[in-house]
Amino acid sequence: MALPLPGRLRSEVAPLLAVMRHLEPPLADADERIAAVTQTDDRVRWLPSVPNIGPVTAAAFVAALDPAARFRRAHEVEASLGLVPRELSSGETQRCGRMTKAGSSRVRWLLIQAAVSMLRLRDARTAHLREWGDRIAARRGKAIAVVALARRLAGILFALLRDGTVYTSRHRPLAPGPCGSGSWGGRCPSLAGYVAGAGPGAGHPPLEGASVGYRLRGISRRTCPTSSPPGLG
Repeated sequence: MALPLPGRLRSEVAPLLAVMRHLEPPLADADERIAAVTQTDDRVRWLPSVPNIGPVTAAAFVAALDPAARFRRAHEVEASLGLVPRELSSGETQRCGRMTKAGSSRVRWLLIQAAVSMLRLRDARTAHLREWGDRIAARRGKAIAVVALARRLAGILFALLRDGTVYTSRHRPLAPGPCGSGSWGGRCPSLAGYVAGAGPGAGHPPLEGASVGYRLRGISRRTCPTSSPPGLG
């Protein structure tokens, strides 16, 4: 039941409600057109199989990568979307800075919002990804954990596009990855517990076990030292 607003607060909110009423029809029309695209394009229909990825994010991601075949591995996709750290190395000193913010700012923002939702919502389908992000947040801070999870989502979405598959969750413990605690947001995540199920015409068997991260061709093993932790900026 809606609670009545005090007169002064009602007068403050009224102009905002008037603007929202004018925006609702074009927003509804845009939602309908996006929904129509998801029904006709298999690529856009595959991606919402990932929890917290809706048709808007799926359509934007497909448009940003189109065609996905121009990328050889997931790290190239992550770099094109500006979700990797700047390289500030000099001589024998390796140092990583803040994320580059290259490429489509809209797709990057959508992936970050999806990562925020994934960390907040207690969805059993994303329990392993959430626990992985929570471990990074405890070690490096929430901002870095969000960017790391958004980068990982970009790699997963790219793998689905490349292989023509849909996402399914296998509730298994995450196997230890090859990276230590000093990697930038867990640069080398194992995708144990997450598999890509065969999609329409894909012809790919489900991927299982700790080797999934390497069979998905593109989960980079590069790490950055902890001397200068990156962050949002």
